[in-house]
Amino acid sequence: MARNLGMVVGISTATTVLFSSMSHTAGRKVTTYLTGRPDVFIAGMHVSFWVATGLCLLALALTGYRMVQIRDASNA
Repeated sequence: MARNLGMVVGISTATTVLFSSMSHTAGRKVTTYLTGRPDVFIAGMHVSFWVATGLCLLALALTGYRMVQIRDASNA
């Protein structure tokens, strides 16, 4: 259940970031792939992947923090 929820939220967020970035780059609202303008799509994908990378790094930091907390609690 948690994996499915994570996939749904992740894909929804990535798609929203992609099309928001594409709209910003194109200077107008974009709701589909723009034929003849692959640069707009690539720019949107770059932003999407950077946002995903940031979220992964945040998750890594939280996991590390929790591991240290659990280790300290078991040693005390």
